[in-house]
Amino acid sequence: MTIIDETVDDVRVLVWRIEEDYESLLALHPYPGSIDKEVKDRFRSKSRQLEWLAARVLLCSALGKYVTIMYDDDGAPLLPETENMNISISHTLHRQGEQLNGYVAIILSGMHRVGIDIEMISEKVDRVKSRFVREDEHSVSNISNMIHWSAKETLFKLLRHEGADFLKDMFIHPFQEQNEGVIYADEYISGKTIPVKYWVYDDFVMTASADHIP
Repeated sequence: MTIIDETVDDVRVLVWRIEEDYESLLALHPYPGSIDKEVKDRFRSKSRQLEWLAARVLLCSALGKYVTIMYDDDGAPLLPETENMNISISHTLHRQGEQLNGYVAIILSGMHRVGIDIEMISEKVDRVKSRFVREDEHSVSNISNMIHWSAKETLFKLLRHEGADFLKDMFIHPFQEQNEGVIYADEYISGKTIPVKYWVYDDFVMTASADHIP
């Protein structure tokens, strides 16, 4: 079900909590027969099937109609049937016994490039902190590490600079950790300082950002 639906200016952020099994989620899609075949032709992994289907159910629910999601040569999602609508998608799943649970997040805008990332909170990120938190960045908690990681994933999706390095090419300014806020990030390839919104919930962290299209 949709748990977040926020719009600021023309930027809309949506999150679906994946609690349904595959068959229940499939029943929520307007064309279950055709989408079921497409999902199973594309993916053998149950988790990938669930993520892919949940994104399309969320988009149909948000727009009130069926819209095809395509991908460009770099793997970035596109909405060719809508005029000037930009999209970014992220999902995160974890397994509890035989059950897969998690979230899918979508950001939409007609006037901005967009990027979004959602991550289940996990201490695993602390063990690889050196891969994405610079020595001159301030991050001393698990949640702060999660925000740094997610924000840089969002920047990568937003600006789409091939080969961008999370350590060399991005810098997160110091911030006060809260449940919701805005941080600022320098992206050295573009030379821009970009605001990134973040949310911290009980079991996930999400970041999103938008950049004016010239």
